[in-house]
Amino acid sequence: MFLIHNTLGEDAKIFAPEETPSPAELFKRINRNHEEEEEESLLTSIRKEFYEIKEKYPEVVNGISDFPARVKTAKLAEQNQLLVFRKKGLQLFIHAVQDTAAEKLEVQPVLFDEARKLLHASLILPASR
Repeated sequence: MFLIHNTLGEDAKIFAPEETPSPAELFKRINRNHEEEEEESLLTSIRKEFYEIKEKYPEVVNGISDFPARVKTAKLAEQNQLLVFRKKGLQLFIHAVQDTAAEKLEVQPVLFDEARKLLHASLILPASR
């Protein structure tokens, strides 16, 4: 299992629970290009994006440790929305108000992948002085 996790990543699915792995089948599956056959996992997608940002803008990634415990930010959007992220222990809670201009505000739980799509923005750094 250690070899599989190091070779393909921990989120790669190799065998179904009912399958009995054989050396020949394991070799065949390790050598295939699984990225063409399977959908990329959320974790793999996030890691790829993080490493792209880290390579392009190392100063941004290095500066993250200097952020305060509570951060508020905003970006342009097509409608007025509010996302709130709370962390309690190891759990992350995300809630959204889809239209802050509505007469009655409705707070709804949001999955991380949905919130990630709403938050995605281009990174624009200030010009060097």
